[in-house]
Amino acid sequence: DLLSLPWPSEPGLFASAASREWEGQSLEFVGDGVLRVLHSLHLLESLPGSTERGVRAAARIAMERNEFLARRISRVVGTDGSWLTSKLRLARDEVQRSMAEQDQLQLGDEEAFRLDLAASLPDESTKVLADVLEALVGAVAVQDGLERAGAAFAQVVLPPQCVVDELADGRVAGDVTQLPAGSGGASRWSASA
Repeated sequence: DLLSLPWPSEPGLFASAASREWEGQSLEFVGDGVLRVLHSLHLLESLPGSTERGVRAAARIAMERNEFLARRISRVVGTDGSWLTSKLRLARDEVQRSMAEQDQLQLGDEEAFRLDLAASLPDESTKVLADVLEALVGAVAVQDGLERAGAAFAQVVLPPQCVVDELADGRVAGDVTQLPAGSGGASRWSASA
């Protein structure tokens, strides 16, 4: 529902990404590049007053972290994972356990993005889920193009403007907090644009 795509658009994609087969890795490669472009364009448009390249680069690094991507796809998948492979179910369950206490607070979208950007999770489960998200983005981009991938995944991977501003100002806790101050605008990929 959140992706505005038939879900899952290609059931074999999940199995392929989880088992690290050639097709899954190729889609991850494409998806990783597409996410980098989406994040870069989002930050360029969201932080127009930031002339320092380091501000945008550090913010993009925060959005590219496996922990962030794993938590974002885990929110999309939710608790009904009957169609997931056992490896993906285990990874999803581990990530969701780490989110359980926070999610009992009925978080809004902005707070969920803040927590996801600041998350520190075990490497294996986050890597598996981040790879799946990248493969999904890659599959949509290969099948329907960059614009469709951007539109389909914007709500999942692009933080709202206020969170981008906080990230640029170093106010989002986590591993990537040493960012110079920045100012905001709106992104063409964001839901508000």
